[in-house]
Amino acid sequence: MATAGTLRRFAPCPSGHLTRGYVALPSRRQNLLRLRFANFTYPQNIVRNSEPRINKEDTMKDKKNLNYGGTGWHIYINLFLGLALLVIAIYGGLTFHPIIYLLLLPVPYFVLKAIRWRTGGVLEEKLRIREELIKLVQPKDGDKVLDVGTGGGLLAIGFAKATKNVKAIGIDLWIPGYGGTSLKTAKRNAEIEGVADRVEFKKADARNIPYPDNCFDIVTASFVLHAIYKDRDKAFKEMIRVLKPKGKFAIIEPPGGGYKWRINEDLKIKLENFGLENVKFTPMMISYPKKRNVYIIYGEKEAKK
Repeated sequence: MATAGTLRRFAPCPSGHLTRGYVALPSRRQNLLRLRFANFTYPQNIVRNSEPRINKEDTMKDKKNLNYGGTGWHIYINLFLGLALLVIAIYGGLTFHPIIYLLLLPVPYFVLKAIRWRTGGVLEEKLRIREELIKLVQPKDGDKVLDVGTGGGLLAIGFAKATKNVKAIGIDLWIPGYGGTSLKTAKRNAEIEGVADRVEFKKADARNIPYPDNCFDIVTASFVLHAIYKDRDKAFKEMIRVLKPKGKFAIIEPPGGGYKWRINEDLKIKLENFGLENVKFTPMMISYPKKRNVYIIYGEKEAKK
């Protein structure tokens, strides 16, 4: 909440919008021709009796071109560590003492770890995780959704596809080299998934969200909060601030691993102190680069008293 002397300027809260695919043409025949030769796609759950369905396979025919953040960083860092140990071991063993050859022992571990990140259906897994989150949140027709740290737009696009008349906004800093995504990537993904006119992307910091209080019905994020080392609590407060009363807060995070990051009773109490209620942690199994549990952290903003 801005106070005197700290006045902040906010972007307007998102308003309603037109649903993609309904074109003002004079006849049904022209509609069919337009849909045939233009690359329009309908949201899967919106059907008009006077207009044809678009095959689900057509909607996702460019699925292989989706980029929701790769595993490149994990591959490169593990290969780098393996190569560095290899060089140090050989040079040290030849130059100083043979015992340094022992540094060769962990080299296969890092190489195999890089291979595990390289293989497997990472995209399919991310899409599955998105569906699990959306099922839990259950967005409604007309909801306004904010995806914090959107990356390639995975959650923003997913919510836009989940039900009609949703307006989704994704914000991120898109730091070069971190996560393998960009603003351009997010926009391209929205085009491929057929929701480019229902999703907006904006460069912004999770700790300084440029929208007014009580703006969104749903605020979400995926593997973002644990990676914020400085002023993480401020990001939590900002995400809750822009939620409407009774709005839904839903993020996916690992149980630990980040700086002072743990999913435990202390975190639950903290979120409740920040204004959430009905806070719960729901485990979810993911399979890359190995099977492990992560958690959907869910809560609802307290109603105004």
